[in-house]
Amino acid sequence: MEAQLFCLSKSQTQFFFLVEIFHFFFHPNLTFFQIYTLLVSCEATLIMSDFDKETENFVNWVQKQFSSVSSKFEVADLRKSGEGRGLIATDNIKKGEILFELSRDHILNIDNAALTQLRSENKAELYALNQWQALIACVAYEWFLGEKSKFYHYFNVLPLNRENYSSLMFWNDEELQLLKPSGVLGRIGKDAAEQMYAILIGNVIPNKLKLPQLAEFLTLERFHIVASLIMSYSFDVDHPEEIETVEQEDAEEEEVNEKESHETIIMDDHHCEDAHHEINHHHTEDEDDELSVDEDLDEAVDPVYEDTYFKSMVPLADTLNSNTSHFNATLKYEKTKLVMVADKDIPKGEQIFNIYGELPNSEILRKYGYVELPSSKFEFAELLLSSIKVYFEGLFSTKIECIKEPQASHLIECIIETIAESEYLDEEMMRESDSTIISERYEIYANGEVLIDVVLLLQILTSILQAGQSDEKWFKKITKSIERKPSPELLALINRTILKSYQLIERNSFITKSVKDYLEELIKLRLSEYPTHIIDGTYNLPEKAGAFTKKELADVVLFNEAQCLRDVIDGKFPPKNEDGNNRYITIDDDKFLKNILKRKLEQEKSKPAKKHKK
Repeated sequence: MEAQLFCLSKSQTQFFFLVEIFHFFFHPNLTFFQIYTLLVSCEATLIMSDFDKETENFVNWVQKQFSSVSSKFEVADLRKSGEGRGLIATDNIKKGEILFELSRDHILNIDNAALTQLRSENKAELYALNQWQALIACVAYEWFLGEKSKFYHYFNVLPLNRENYSSLMFWNDEELQLLKPSGVLGRIGKDAAEQMYAILIGNVIPNKLKLPQLAEFLTLERFHIVASLIMSYSFDVDHPEEIETVEQEDAEEEEVNEKESHETIIMDDHHCEDAHHEINHHHTEDEDDELSVDEDLDEAVDPVYEDTYFKSMVPLADTLNSNTSHFNATLKYEKTKLVMVADKDIPKGEQIFNIYGELPNSEILRKYGYVELPSSKFEFAELLLSSIKVYFEGLFSTKIECIKEPQASHLIECIIETIAESEYLDEEMMRESDSTIISERYEIYANGEVLIDVVLLLQILTSILQAGQSDEKWFKKITKSIERKPSPELLALINRTILKSYQLIERNSFITKSVKDYLEELIKLRLSEYPTHIIDGTYNLPEKAGAFTKKELADVVLFNEAQCLRDVIDGKFPPKNEDGNNRYITIDDDKFLKNILKRKLEQEKSKPAKKHKK
């Protein structure tokens, strides 16, 4: 035993010494390891008591601070299922019942934080930051204040230790490799976070906010904890005046609807009942009042004073766990207060869920550090633009003899660039000036749901490929200068193909057979990048939630992504519309190709006639 003690930390040595004393004086008949197990159990009980005590103090604080709190739920210990704290209904709750409400001065944001009130100059300094920078500084200062903070009991139930987090920001490089080839690996944002940290610590906090002691307190690890806390728990709460504007617009719209309905009633008494129904039908809750999804750290650009909301921490509202399939409560923003309302009937004993957004498990894990079983309602995998380029470069160079590999690469880039700059698509698809169907990644959803962007891209590439195959001599001529500058004839072909492909898909809901085939081939290639145990049928999802290892979390993410890909090749593409019919009807390639080449054929027919006149 003495030899082993030299390898232990001071606290561990003291613990074993306590075991020896307990053994000698109180229970000489028990073995050392029986006493050790007993004391560890006692220690665990003490830890449990601390958890419960912090919960009790928080609940008492909430009841004193909030305008109202329903007696029909409790803050429960859900650690056995890996959910921390959560709200459980202790009585049947009806849809529309108010669960709790709190005034705006009891939420934590730049408007009422202790840091804002510390110096008169601080408010302007904080308003000049972006939402993330400002709230990180405010939350860090409340944490720094400890018992002096008015949010002290709230902070005691927040996860403020690194061990509390399984979000991807806290995974090391080896652990992140478990998620390959998921696209989530490109969205972690650690570099952007650490750049923000350097700005806050290097200038904002010590110089502009005059708090060198806070800069010293906010280590990189604490910064990551605060940033992850905000990503996991914060709400984007509209300004009161924004709520007032929305309410006024709603009232004006309702007044117009009532006036129109009244005129309809006067004009035709026969439709009186229908008009009354329409008034009631349109008087619904605004869906924009629901919890909005947090922007990522690297997307935070605008200063606070330009925004119409405050990124905020909302006590108790953030105690609700999230579930994309079972959410049953929504936080509503009103002019003077925030109100949590039951969206559905909630039976006694059920958990009360919010929703963090329409996120797949990969994003839930990235932001919040857990996964939903068996899946999120909004799962998707990703098909990479780089893979599409490589695939079609291969098709062009093998199916068209005059196109060699270097030319194929330039040709694909030319087509992609022309699509990206297409004014026709911008107008037809009502895109913003900086938006295009060209993206680095394309979402492939469950049940064969594929965005029109990738379908349209594949239709354009496929049709130009087939145009080249139909007349290689002509295609060689119009692509001859592709490595230097695309010819006007090639650009004309690309733009005509863009126009006709859009009309085919968007207006007529058709795609050609080869597009479906090529999509399936691309999906198979993407699926082959996933780990063998995920795609060979040997992996089974866990039956219930729990304290998963990082490997288990990664496997759940990868399995659900792979399932989205499988759906496409298992016959679920094209997906079904609400009426049960296929989203797209597959037509023969030659029929559409004739439409693409119609102008070329007309020009060729006119050439002999011109020669005859000469």
